[in-house]
Amino acid sequence: MTTSTRSLAVLVPPAPLSALTALAVDKLAAIYPPSVRVRADDIFSLARLFAASLNTGTPAEQAQRWHHLLMAAGNFKRQGGSIRIGPLIQAPDVPPPRPFVPPGAGAGSVPLGPNSGHEYFLTVKGLRRLPTASVVLAALWPDDNLIADRRDLNAAIGLLLPTVSGIEDVADGLRAWFRHRRRVGIDTSDFDWLRRVARATLSQPGLGGVSLLSLERALFMLDKRTPQIAWPEYSIEIARQAELCPGCQVLRRTPHSLGCSQTVGGEASLW
Repeated sequence: MTTSTRSLAVLVPPAPLSALTALAVDKLAAIYPPSVRVRADDIFSLARLFAASLNTGTPAEQAQRWHHLLMAAGNFKRQGGSIRIGPLIQAPDVPPPRPFVPPGAGAGSVPLGPNSGHEYFLTVKGLRRLPTASVVLAALWPDDNLIADRRDLNAAIGLLLPTVSGIEDVADGLRAWFRHRRRVGIDTSDFDWLRRVARATLSQPGLGGVSLLSLERALFMLDKRTPQIAWPEYSIEIARQAELCPGCQVLRRTPHSLGCSQTVGGEASLW
């Protein structure tokens, strides 16, 4: 990152998303696109199958299930339409795996865990982007990680903007941050920022029973419902959407909504 580009954590310090209530999260997560939900459920099932193979499977079975998991994550939300692996056998209810060296990564590799070894994904063909890698992490360790795509980051930033001082200066910094990220992609610091925001949010009174998965889906839907406008106005509108969402089962369409445009805050999308 260049010296003129401030990190996301400096621009918008991580804090709880106080505009969200448990009811709002539940309502928004419930209208998450069904086709995407099915593909996400496939990935979570494949993660459980892989976790089970670490306990009882042969190295060949572990490698096969790991490959299936990575392939499903790589195809998740692909622009040409996601590819399903096919009907899955019933995935066992197993606890998340302990840190492990991914099959084929080499014995000297840093073990992959909920909070470690994430650089591994940057070496895997088809998974060299943190948003895609986050799908695998969220499936393996759902209590510690969440999917981090452009909509999730947009929504979290927008909901937190009213808490920062000098919003116009911050908006300028965010535009520079987006330009940089468009060139190099988001990195582990951006992913960690979103995780810190999510964990802080779920630690608030009344949100203890909400899962990271539901929160991520709520953020995704909030951004999908919010028109494409400059950052200061976007932050006002997304807060309004969060307040209205318990009664907003029908998606409000606008000519400049992010469902029709790949820009936010005046910048082209990173994803």
